[in-house]
Amino acid sequence: MNTSLPVGAVGRRRLAAVSMAGLLLAATAGVVQAGPVYSNATRIYACVSKTTKLVRIVVPVNGKAACKSTERLVGWAKAGTPGAAGAQGIQGPIGPQGPKGDQGDPGPAGGPAGPQGDKGDTGSQGPAGATGPAGPQGDAGPQGAKGDTGSQGPAGATGATGATGATGATGATGATGAAGPVGPQGPAGTLTATVIVQGLAVTSASTVKSASSTASCAAGKVMLGGGAQVTTTDTPDKVEVTASYPSAAATWTATGSALVGRGKTWTVKAYAICTQ
Repeated sequence: MNTSLPVGAVGRRRLAAVSMAGLLLAATAGVVQAGPVYSNATRIYACVSKTTKLVRIVVPVNGKAACKSTERLVGWAKAGTPGAAGAQGIQGPIGPQGPKGDQGDPGPAGGPAGPQGDKGDTGSQGPAGATGPAGPQGDAGPQGAKGDTGSQGPAGATGATGATGATGATGATGATGAAGPVGPQGPAGTLTATVIVQGLAVTSASTVKSASSTASCAAGKVMLGGGAQVTTTDTPDKVEVTASYPSAAATWTATGSALVGRGKTWTVKAYAICTQ
């Protein structure tokens, strides 16, 4: 059995309040469902000012506006599909040859001395000195009496050799012969044209304490001398030339040593003076 109850004024006010709450809840749910949805994992978003065009990167939250009312929201994908690899380009032409390097420093002034002239002719020999007198002869012994001729006996043994007589006194030394004439002066030496050959500059770090460089004359040329040079990016007292010598007929070797500071370098270079 159904019983209908009359609705009074209080009941009507409660029903209206419940209805209004339901409408507000529905309206709120509709706003949440209609809010923006972002894909931060695959896209990048930025807000661009409508007046200054300035751009700022943002990480929006779903259901909330990402930009101000004075800005416009833009977005783009974080990574696009890679394009196909382009074809290999052709090799470019060989570049022109670089300019010629600077000429080296001039060598020391003055060439080496010419060869010594020929020796003069030997003078004629002086006359021989006079022969000294012969020594005196020793005294002869007395002759014995002649004995009877006896039968011939067997041959006797060979007697001992007699003592050698005393040597006579040495004769006086003869006069010294006249000096021979002075030979003619040899021809003056000639100085051929020379060229200075620079060896490879050997540059070393501070950890290297000794290094060498060589300079060689061209085939068929004569080496007349050589030298060495040691430089550094540190102070000059930290390096020195320890050897500079001809290590072969046409090669000059230079050796240097160094105690330069950390981060500094030093260089040794050999020079050879050769005929042109």
